Amino acid sequence: IQLDDIKEYAQINGIELPGKKIKFKISAISIHPVAGDLYIISSAGKALCVLDRTGKIKFFGYLNHDIINKPEGITFLPHGDMIISSEGGDKEPALFIFKWKKDKSGQ
Repeated sequence: IQLDDIKEYAQINGIELPGKKIKFKISAISIHPVAGDLYIISSAGKALCVLDRTGKIKFFGYLNHDIINKPEGITFLPHGDMIISSEGGDKEPALFIFKWKKDKSGQ
């Protein structure tokens, strides 16, 4: 994953990037069991990036750092729900479950 690709995706999709330098250091990677997309978590910058099977960015966004203070892990349940673990940092460690919803294409 190239930082220039993230910058381009953010510009095209109206995502405001903080500062001049993107903080994106991979903490965890997982493959969605239904859609087959690659999900990447960055604790530095508290970001989530989703790539399709060709490596094209499908999504990039920042996690709410007030809730998920230090994201360190990501996995999926067999039916597609996503679990993100937070080391906690100055808060309690936690697991967050996000329900998967199919998009219009069925993925």
